Amino acid sequence: MAEAILIFDENDLDKTPSLHELYDRFYEGMRLANTVDAPDFLDNPPTTESGKIDVDTITQKMSEYSTILIKNAAYTMANSIASTIHGSESGGTAGIGFLSRNGDSMAGLLGALYGFRAGYEGKIILETVIHADERKTARISGYLTVDSDIDVSGKLNLSDTGIYMSGNNVFYYEGSQLNITSGNIRMSGAITVGGSFQLGQIIINESGLFYGDDEFYHSANSNKSNIDWSMRNGYVYGNLRVDGKTDLNELLTAVDGFKLGSSKKSLFYSDKREDGSDFLQLATDLSLWSGYGIQFDGKYIVKVRGGAENTVSFSAPGMTINLGDSDNGKITNKIALQTGIYNYNSNYQIISQYGDGNFPNSLSAGCGNSGPVVLQTYYKASNDCGTVFPRRVRFYNSSGPSLYAEDIEALNFEAPYLHVINLLEQADYIKSSISYKRTNSLFRNQSLLWSASLHFDTDAEFFVFNKPVEAASFSIISEQYKTQLLENALFFNDGIFLEGITDGILHSGNAYFTGSLSSRQFAGGFAGYGWSISQDKIYGNIAAIFDELTIRKKMRVYELEVQKSTVTNGSLWVSDYCSGDSVEEII
Repeated sequence: MAEAILIFDENDLDKTPSLHELYDRFYEGMRLANTVDAPDFLDNPPTTESGKIDVDTITQKMSEYSTILIKNAAYTMANSIASTIHGSESGGTAGIGFLSRNGDSMAGLLGALYGFRAGYEGKIILETVIHADERKTARISGYLTVDSDIDVSGKLNLSDTGIYMSGNNVFYYEGSQLNITSGNIRMSGAITVGGSFQLGQIIINESGLFYGDDEFYHSANSNKSNIDWSMRNGYVYGNLRVDGKTDLNELLTAVDGFKLGSSKKSLFYSDKREDGSDFLQLATDLSLWSGYGIQFDGKYIVKVRGGAENTVSFSAPGMTINLGDSDNGKITNKIALQTGIYNYNSNYQIISQYGDGNFPNSLSAGCGNSGPVVLQTYYKASNDCGTVFPRRVRFYNSSGPSLYAEDIEALNFEAPYLHVINLLEQADYIKSSISYKRTNSLFRNQSLLWSASLHFDTDAEFFVFNKPVEAASFSIISEQYKTQLLENALFFNDGIFLEGITDGILHSGNAYFTGSLSSRQFAGGFAGYGWSISQDKIYGNIAAIFDELTIRKKMRVYELEVQKSTVTNGSLWVSDYCSGDSVEEII
């Protein structure tokens, strides 16, 4: 096998950018494509199911490895060629092609960033050059024909030959003079001349307008105080000053401002605010003859009232009078009364300058901006008039207790109940009400067609009074029972009552007890005291304990246990079982 040697001398390699760049890309790509390790099957080769070395698998893996190396080398070559041709790092395959030296057409961009020459029949017409002062220039050595517009963003330098139009040299320099040659010249727009302008015998310069040596509007006929001047129309573009008297026989128009005054003082004049708006300023008193006033839209807003002495009327016919209005975000600080405000014919004072109020007809007060009426007076008759509160009346502050009515049937009271939940204090508002409702009591006057009772209702759980409650009687609302508390008696129904008498309580009707009954002080046993009728808590037996027991008629006993028996002037019967209606002595 032949020895691996270089087939070229690296020192003699063409150093032109395209070839050298292509060589560097090929070399680097091939080096990276082959700098990989081949699969190693010595230590752990693949085996078949029988345990033998799988030669087919090894052959397939080596073939895949070789294919990868070839594909990497091919991609490196293709990418390097495409990148070098296109001058970019991204590569690609679209648009790869070459221009023939014998002529060809292009489908893409022509780039010649390092110089360019173009011509015809061996003669240069267009070329790019760089001067000694580093000025980069495109030079045209021939005629330049442009069939469309030309935009020049820099300077356009022309020779002294100037500019030709339609074959005529219309602009050119001769010495230091610019010449414009044409049969007719037409100009439109403003013309500004910094020096002198001469048109035939007419000369215009900064000193004025002259025809030869004669000045138009010169001092002989317009600029002296002893010369009279008459004209039909006159236009003054500067200041006009008249030292003598001025007589105007027609309308005076001063739409851009004016000043009127006396004794060299401006008393009535127009002016502008900082925002550019116009206004009229009066710097003296305004005096009106009797019978005149100030009008707006042909209607008097200030005038001495007709037929009245010493009365000035402020009015706004068909409009609204605002006192204390705002302007441009600034509001009126206050309106101060220096005297009282009276009704229309001055019969009585409504508000004094000291704040006293008098509203003999009616009064209405609202809540908030355009809110509901919360206070107003009313009148039905001399004995039925007063104040109406359509909403709440609060006490102490805006969160305090309140009185209000949701309809005409009840008066409501609401107050905060302060309490603590989870160490946090909170306030819940609880409502109570007072109203009249139909009487359902069995004690009502049956002869009346209707009967009403005063009702107290509350969302709280109980009513609590810290003082005794006194009344002629108390009754419980019921349509079945007549429970009533009168002085010294408690009635439950007809014939059933408790009554306090001189030495105790009178109980009328049957008595049913669910517990024990005893004297205030009681102790059982032979040496005990008091009395008791009670139930044994263990066995449930009812036991009665008294000091003495007397039975006038029959006594039935199912079991009798006697600790001591004493019989006087009678007989003693002892048997297992006996019963007798009478006991007689036998001699």
